[in-house]
Amino acid sequence: MATGFPTGLYYQFGERLKKELIQDGVELQVKTTGGTIDNLALLGDPKSGVKFAMVQGGVGDMEKYPNLVSIAGLFYETLWVWYRESAFKNDGGHLQALNQLKNKRVAIGNEGSGTLP
Repeated sequence: MATGFPTGLYYQFGERLKKELIQDGVELQVKTTGGTIDNLALLGDPKSGVKFAMVQGGVGDMEKYPNLVSIAGLFYETLWVWYRESAFKNDGGHLQALNQLKNKRVAIGNEGSGTLP
């Protein structure tokens, strides 16, 4: 199962699932990756050996990956936006809508994660 970074929630969940499944005689191999985008690529590549992966909801393009099937929602993933008031001085120092981020430099996640695209 492709998960994500070793410090991330997807990987931690994968390790817990592995421990649970072994009790039922099922061996799960947990693969660390860069995250959702890497996981989709692995699922789309029949040579990767990956048959199951954790993917952030709403990221998979059904035209690009028509054979993927979602089996469960696991986490509620909140979008947190942190900013410097000085970056929005023309708006009274407040970010009230995501469209205010246009033309701003924004850090959105690690390469391969679901938040990067």
